[in-house]
Amino acid sequence: MEDRIQRWQKLLIINKHQVTNLETSFDLPEQHIIKVDCERTRGGMLLPEEQNTLELMLTHFCKDKGITYKQGLNEICAPFILMIREGLPKISAYHLFRQFVEINLTTMFSDNEFRPLQAFFLILRLVLRYHEPRLSAFFQMNRISPELFSSSWFITAFAFKLDNLEVLYELWEEMLRESDPLFLVYISVAFLQHVTNLIIDKEDYLVAQAISQLGFDSIEELHMILPKARYIKKNMPYSIFVRLVNFNIYNLDTINSSIKALENEFCLTVPPQEVMIRAFPESKICMCKFKKCAWCAKRLKDLPLIILDCRQGKEQEFGVFPNTSLIDPNIYKNVQAILDFPDQFAEIRGIFHFCLMGSKEFNKGTFDINETISSDTNKTMMVIDNLLQAFLVKGFPYVSLVEGGFERCHDFALNFDLALDNHQPEFCLLCTPNGKKIKSLLKEKLRYLNCRGNKANSPKFERTRSSSVEPHQIYEIDDVDTGFYKCRLYDKHTKSLSNESYDIAINKMFFTVGIVRNYGGESKNIIYHGRLEKLYKIQNKNKEQRIVGFYFSDHPRSLFFQFETHTDARTCMGQATKYCKMLNN
Repeated sequence: MEDRIQRWQKLLIINKHQVTNLETSFDLPEQHIIKVDCERTRGGMLLPEEQNTLELMLTHFCKDKGITYKQGLNEICAPFILMIREGLPKISAYHLFRQFVEINLTTMFSDNEFRPLQAFFLILRLVLRYHEPRLSAFFQMNRISPELFSSSWFITAFAFKLDNLEVLYELWEEMLRESDPLFLVYISVAFLQHVTNLIIDKEDYLVAQAISQLGFDSIEELHMILPKARYIKKNMPYSIFVRLVNFNIYNLDTINSSIKALENEFCLTVPPQEVMIRAFPESKICMCKFKKCAWCAKRLKDLPLIILDCRQGKEQEFGVFPNTSLIDPNIYKNVQAILDFPDQFAEIRGIFHFCLMGSKEFNKGTFDINETISSDTNKTMMVIDNLLQAFLVKGFPYVSLVEGGFERCHDFALNFDLALDNHQPEFCLLCTPNGKKIKSLLKEKLRYLNCRGNKANSPKFERTRSSSVEPHQIYEIDDVDTGFYKCRLYDKHTKSLSNESYDIAINKMFFTVGIVRNYGGESKNIIYHGRLEKLYKIQNKNKEQRIVGFYFSDHPRSLFFQFETHTDARTCMGQATKYCKMLNN
């Protein structure tokens, strides 16, 4: 015991300015509850004098921290009281107790709503699903939530469950050495692994009760559970570990947002950095200068991870990340293909980790396999939801999602100048989001036209490079399907308008800008005239703005115009989109 006390004093780093006198009056509003708890703590193991010391320490602690007493503190404090029997001074026992709570349970007892405990439940649910999907599914099927069996594990750091003090002391010392606020979660999952066979055969209504009654009271059992806990912690992509720690569940200023985020997580999630490390193993994806940051240190020591690009085929055409696996497009055609999808990885189940990447952020999943894939819903989201369920049902551990999907990874890659395979920015929905209505329609058409260099039926005219040069091409438009819109040229760099007023004329074949009339008369000055197939992007950042930009593959600069009214701007964009669809079809 003496050696342990010395080790703990080093691990807990007792502040020299700690209190030196524990004397205080027993006058807290909840004093009666404290007294009753002290009498029954550790099954009556404490002597009357030790019970009085326990009440004194708990009362002083609550006053010292400015908190209301909460049950569970008594179970944490009692093992330190029992160290006094081995010669530890009473004041030193208090210091160890106070520092242990400060390090391992930080604000657990400072919050009247026990919000850190709520976060523990949510993280346990996610980590259990990642490492033990079948046990997770068993709990889910029987409506057994972590709240029903693990409250005392987290509130008392297993003190309430362990009668054997030697086991408890060794467990706590391991926690101190780990210096990880979430190590309790990994111990909990390891304990559940250890007792799985004792609970799965119970009647449904007895499962939660059976778990709550189980414990591990031998050093031998502890020595089986601790390696499992370390392996659970280690056997996750480093980015998942970092992400869980960054929820910072003991920070009461941010705990509400952390709980909300955890509630929306269907499974564990990896950030874009993880995808970048796999896709570009030779590239630097961090901002450190000397390759000493955690990402640099861990990138060569990580786990086998398969990133499954679950976007639809037409989305994959806009670019893919190297070293990722594209799912078979047939998976979008029927649910059976989804159910069968995990079977191809049966031989590496439990060895490889799988990460599913959709188009965007994944919304919280359902708990049933959708039997139909509706065209009215986001198909990619639904397929991912069903794939997660299929992996879960078939007992695949180590399944996660990419945070933010391809969209977030795409932005991350561009920020670090990392090149995607087959990436064409002019057609990419993410590079040109405001032109997405027509990009998908014109992509194949534009590619075809650009390849063959088709200029048939194009009028012979000379285009100016700037509105400051006098346009001189004369052109007559007499198509009854032509729409006309009054506008002024807009320079997006100087944010200025032209003095002249122009007309935009759009018909089923051509896009023309100039001074235009339908029927004869005086000459018309043309700024631009070209085939509508050349239009690949329309930009209007705000639907209420009158300024619209048009991008043509045969024109070196974008053309921006300010329309007379918001309605004109929207109508012009709508007509251009409509005719582009007709051309594409």
